[in-house]
Amino acid sequence: MIKITDKYFIEADSSQFTLISITQEVREKTVAGKWKKGDIYTSKSVLGYFGNLNSVLRSFLNHAARDIVKGDEIKDIKYLISKFEALEKLIMEKFELKDGKYQKRL
Repeated sequence: MIKITDKYFIEADSSQFTLISITQEVREKTVAGKWKKGDIYTSKSVLGYFGNLNSVLRSFLNHAARDIVKGDEIKDIKYLISKFEALEKLIMEKFELKDGKYQKRL
């Protein structure tokens, strides 16, 4: 599994890439026999299956952009663009991409 951010991960097998979201939340109330208030709950969700790395990374950018817009941290369009550019830079560095293409290390 490849960690992109604290929330998003990529898994791969011989035929596909899978975009995964892993989130944690703290339980706000006690439910008898299930959990106590303050317990941490982790959930794993499959966001999609993809045939190539480019497609899974594009999907990650879309999901991450939605998270940014959905949150209360957006102050203006310049801020949104800077967050999106930071995500693109993260992908380029993590996957050794140049001009959107994978670069082999020699």
